[in-house]
Formats: sequence, C-alpha cells, structure tokens
Amino acid sequence: MGRYGNQIGYHSVDFTTECYNTLTEAGFNVDDVSWHNDAVDSLNVNEITIFIPNSDEDEPNEEKFNRFLIIKDEDYGTGNYLKLVDTIEEVITFLRCYPKRLEIKKEKRINI
Repeated sequence: MGRYGNQIGYHSVDFTTECYNTLTEAGFNVDDVSWHNDAVDSLNVNEITIFIPNSDEDEPNEEKFNRFLIIKDEDYGTGNYLKLVDTIEEVITFLRCYPKRLEIKKEKRINI
C-alpha cells in the first residue's frame, strides 16, 4: 500500500485514495509517494508525479492548494512543472496524451 501502512496518502487520505483508484481504474500503474513533511499528498505514474489538492481554497502562503500539479520526477524541487489542472479527469487526459508512452497496468482497487 502506501508509505504509512494500509492507507494511501497522509494529508487527505480519502481524496488521495479516490484519486489513486480513479487512476488505477483508468489503467495506470500508480504508486503512493506521499510524505508527511510535504504540504500535499502525491501519486506517481511512471516517473510522473501528481500532487493532489489539499483544499478548496488556493492560499499558497497557508499551504492550501486546490489544483493538481503534474511534474517529471527529475524536476522535483526545481519549480518546473508539466501541467496544472483542476480535475483528476484532466490528469488522466494529460497522462494519456503525454509524449512518453506510459505503461498501462491494471492493479487492484483500494477501498476506503
């Protein structure tokens, strides 16, 4: 499962689990790469990290983010990103269209 036992994510477990399941059901091989010292949870699909929103508000100074941020793993910490989107469906569309062909693998669903 995740880094923190039998849960997916750390900050917003239910929503991160829902995103994990949606990506898995779309056919992606998803890993939970969330850390407690990050402001938001994160999922990984073949060297692409998706940061999961943790709020309905967008207040970066308060570490509240309301959009999905998609980056290449190699760009972690640089401020560079691939895409900023509003919904998990937009994340899926981006991953399906991303130039590097992503491996599609069906994994089991996580129930919350």
